[in-house]
Amino acid sequence: MLKHIWILIALVVSPRGELRAQVPPDVTQAAIPQAQIIYDVRSGGVSNGATRLRAGALLFERAESIDLDLQVRAVDYSAFYSEGRYLFLPPQVGLPEFLADSPHVVGPTAPVTVMADDFSINWVQALEPDSGLPASVYELLSGEDEEGSMGSVWANQVRSNLEPMEMQSARITSGSGIEASLLFTDTEEVRLPEDPYRWEPRLQFTMSLANNGQVGAFYSTERRVGDGTRRLLWEREQFEADEPSVLVLAGDSVEGRSWLPDESLNLHRGTTWSALRTIPDVIAVPSESELAAGVSRLSEEADEAGVTLFSANLMDSSGESHLFEPFVLRELGGLTVAFIGLTPPSIVGRIDPKVAQNVQILDPSASLQSIVDDLIVHRHPDLIVLVSAMSREDLTELAGWAMGIDLVIGPSWPGVQHEHTSSVQSATPPSETETVDRRPLLFADAHPAQVGTIQLSLDEQGLELAHRLQTVSQEWPVNLEWLEPVNHVRHDLYVAQAEPLFPNSASVLAAHPELADVYLRSLRGDANLVGMGDEFFLQRYSSVFSASLWLNYVANTVRRALRADVALVRTTALNSSLVGPISELFVNAFLSDNDKLLLYRLDGGALRDLLNLRGTVRQASDSERGSLGPPTVSGAAWEEELVGGRSIEPHATYSVAISSYLAAQPEYAELLEPYAPNSRFRGDDTQRFRPDSDGQRVRLHALISSDLQRRRAEDPTFGQS
Repeated sequence: MLKHIWILIALVVSPRGELRAQVPPDVTQAAIPQAQIIYDVRSGGVSNGATRLRAGALLFERAESIDLDLQVRAVDYSAFYSEGRYLFLPPQVGLPEFLADSPHVVGPTAPVTVMADDFSINWVQALEPDSGLPASVYELLSGEDEEGSMGSVWANQVRSNLEPMEMQSARITSGSGIEASLLFTDTEEVRLPEDPYRWEPRLQFTMSLANNGQVGAFYSTERRVGDGTRRLLWEREQFEADEPSVLVLAGDSVEGRSWLPDESLNLHRGTTWSALRTIPDVIAVPSESELAAGVSRLSEEADEAGVTLFSANLMDSSGESHLFEPFVLRELGGLTVAFIGLTPPSIVGRIDPKVAQNVQILDPSASLQSIVDDLIVHRHPDLIVLVSAMSREDLTELAGWAMGIDLVIGPSWPGVQHEHTSSVQSATPPSETETVDRRPLLFADAHPAQVGTIQLSLDEQGLELAHRLQTVSQEWPVNLEWLEPVNHVRHDLYVAQAEPLFPNSASVLAAHPELADVYLRSLRGDANLVGMGDEFFLQRYSSVFSASLWLNYVANTVRRALRADVALVRTTALNSSLVGPISELFVNAFLSDNDKLLLYRLDGGALRDLLNLRGTVRQASDSERGSLGPPTVSGAAWEEELVGGRSIEPHATYSVAISSYLAAQPEYAELLEPYAPNSRFRGDDTQRFRPDSDGQRVRLHALISSDLQRRRAEDPTFGQS
């Protein structure tokens, strides 16, 4: 009789050994459940990051000018054309005609050089030593290559086998001196390498702040919207279609990195965490990209996303205590599977020194065998899986002497190298598996565009393996629900009419010239139109969906879903570059992805005090969203002190739903401190939630997005008139 476990792989090495479990001969095929292990390994760490932030060491209170440079770092050729050997630049890259003739355009500026690595074409503006940047900032942003020459603004200089291509950038200047740039070119195509794998679209925002002619800070953030999102969409689809049990991340899987000096504000926004929240069971081994923002931040992000972290050799600074569990046990398809995590010791020299001084990464060989022996004796697992982003050579050696390891989830097979310089060598997959100490090692294709499937068949004779490769479908759309809310970047250029794989404001500006002034004001951060009496905006979109109606819809949905008597949500300013009817883009613009919902039980006196705060407190300024007005209330008339049309009774108990952001404001936090909120809920068949300590945390963004989709399915015109 057979027992099947499906393993879906990406950038993987996978050996196995003898299984201790035997399938009883009287068990029928129908009685043997199936399971899947989906796992993902990304070698190279930060070179594959989705969001990278670099900043200079000096900050100041007020800038006299802001330069915003929008650069598209690469385009996924296969997403636009099926030909596959040419890179065509979509017309949206060009400067809109109505802006090209505008008196506000002063340019073009200096040419921009195009370079390429294995994943992208980087359009970068070279910095000269006399560029005016302070020496400390210049060193952070430039870096050196092996020959000692100065590199680009990115610390990791890449080499290219493409001929350089010159671009030009035009600068748009508003009346108050705030400037923005858009790139455009007359070149229509550029030759790609013979085997380009996958080329992804990326947006790079470069912003420099100047005060009295002195550059005080330099920011550059890159957002990846191609392969990483498609891969997670595909993995989620496998969960929904085949109901696997666990997603295993072997390290360098979190696409996001924060790299900030000293006491600077942490603006890290890793997009992978948002996507992982929708996958039921995720376990991950911390490696370079996960540790980039520090252990505390990693723990916080993982907890928010519901991800279990594990590593047998990642210790605290004393080297005596594990920072996370050394292994994880899961019941998969009738088998007890133990996953042992190992963090690569080689990352110590590459992570931030402030992070490195608070951790110790032990030699994996020092404790691996004792952990395996302890598992076999005390936990009796049927399968032991070693999970790590260590090099293929190190994992092969460990698999050779650590008796009891059945499978290894790790980086790429020998023909492909993902070094820190992001170089890729083309090779073909091996035709047969290799063996180490009579145990087979399975090497899967490591191309980013492909995912492998391993089928394990377990019977009385042992374990059989068969594996195949398949390409992640190019048909998958880039669903913005899987990305961080777009307005976490101050200068949000995602717009409703943009192409899904090429979000750019130029197409909307070209279609709506009358929005140019609003767009430019939004770039300098003062176009927070809701509650500020912007007659142009309200007149332009009052027939679509008014701001007050939208906020009431959000508050009412929260109150109904949590079955609360009263709901309070924060009022958020609308980003005017989003145009069109209410959609998921508006959900992203209005609502923070991290805003959880809390349910309090308050007596009538506390509720009255809480509602009175609404009329006296103006929420603190949010650097990403601007000044916010009083919260929106559902279920209560705060001035009349009514709940459900009845006067508030001092000794009665009321259930109050409130967003975590609002509850954290000082005045609200002080009032709510004596009360313990419930933040976990379990849904029922009526799409509502009831408190449950073992349930899921409900986030405002996810709740409204789900409700909006449901309403649109029932009434396609909802939110459009």
